[in-house]
Amino acid sequence: MTADGTASFSVPNSTGGNPIRWLVLGGVFLIAAITIGTTIIAGNFRERALSSSERELENTVLLLARHFDQQLEDFEVIQKDLIAYMRSSGITTREDYKAAEDLLLKVRPYIRSFDSAEYLNGLANREICIAMSWSSDYALSRARARAVGVNVNLAFTIPKEGTNQNFTSLLIPEGAPHPDAAYKFIDFILRPQVIAEITNEIYYGNDNIASRSLIKPYILSDPTLYPTPEIEARLYRASEASAATERIRTRTWTRVKTAK
Repeated sequence: MTADGTASFSVPNSTGGNPIRWLVLGGVFLIAAITIGTTIIAGNFRERALSSSERELENTVLLLARHFDQQLEDFEVIQKDLIAYMRSSGITTREDYKAAEDLLLKVRPYIRSFDSAEYLNGLANREICIAMSWSSDYALSRARARAVGVNVNLAFTIPKEGTNQNFTSLLIPEGAPHPDAAYKFIDFILRPQVIAEITNEIYYGNDNIASRSLIKPYILSDPTLYPTPEIEARLYRASEASAATERIRTRTWTRVKTAK
């Protein structure tokens, strides 16, 4: 209050008179600038790192693809030699099996395992990418994968040089104690509705033409299960081996499987 009866007041300067506040304010701006700069630098570094990792991954995939292409080409050469040898003269002697063994041992380091059943699940769950199998087993493996909701792109390839054709037969041994019962069983199995149901379940084709109308269309139209005449022309049938030859074959196969 002044002497003339008027009132007056003053507003203090919030910054100009207090250097400490200037110092604090400058520090805040500096920290913000450092934070923003660091974030930008980190973002750029991350983008460069991701880009570099992507290029490295692409290069790795290309190298692996080229490696496996080369291995498959090497195997194809060996396969041609082996098939040509089998078709020209067959494999019947100890020397024949030794030659086949030498060829197979060249690709042995690239083979993960030998089995007749586990690879069905291995293909279905993607643990195995390539397997040498019967055509029906490939179809069964694909069906198992689809049954559990796994979409696996499986395909069966027959080499252009050809491959072995196999038949599963129902035979009655000489001297069987109940041959009449055996004939009745075979007659039952070969009924169109029975053998068609078996084919639909295990994906093995059958020769009963009367059963064709009862087989699932996608099985009947699969040329690896019901070969076309063109594919049939590339197939060959192995001759029966004597007991002595079978012993040689068994020992040869054992050496191939156990080789390191």
